[in-house]
Amino acid sequence: QTINECPKETCSQLTCSAGYLRTGKCGDDQTRSNNDYDCKPCAAGTLRLANSVNECEPCPAGRYQNATGQASCHACKAGSYCLAGASAPLPCRAGTHSSATNLKSPEECTLSAPGFYAPTASLAQIPCPAGTYSGLVLTEHTASHSSPLPPTSLLPSPVPSPSPSRS
Repeated sequence: QTINECPKETCSQLTCSAGYLRTGKCGDDQTRSNNDYDCKPCAAGTLRLANSVNECEPCPAGRYQNATGQASCHACKAGSYCLAGASAPLPCRAGTHSSATNLKSPEECTLSAPGFYAPTASLAQIPCPAGTYSGLVLTEHTASHSSPLPPTSLLPSPVPSPSPSRS
């Protein structure tokens, strides 16, 4: 066998390294000498373990992979969540926060309490400074910052209780 000659392994025994997928087909004589065989890296957001089935699998929810050709996925970072197959963490929305890692959905980010706010990708809620407020808005979104208190002239004045009527 010369240096330029391909080994006479059977095509079914040819494998790719972890993180890579075997593509193409074996040659007519089932040897590597005349096939169209190649190893391609798994896409970002996927992985392939060594000796696993010949397909790239999505990273599980709570984990991500930003590079190609990988055999593992990273833990999702605090202040973010990772859906299945994520190639990057997604930030917790403004008005939510989390110091936990491996969050799997935006619903796992914690809503900030009234009197606190949280910018996008916050690890913790922040108390509103004196003279400001933040509260839940009547939509799916919450305050991402504190607002100044309105002037007292704009606050509704108390309505007197009705007097009991005498008959």
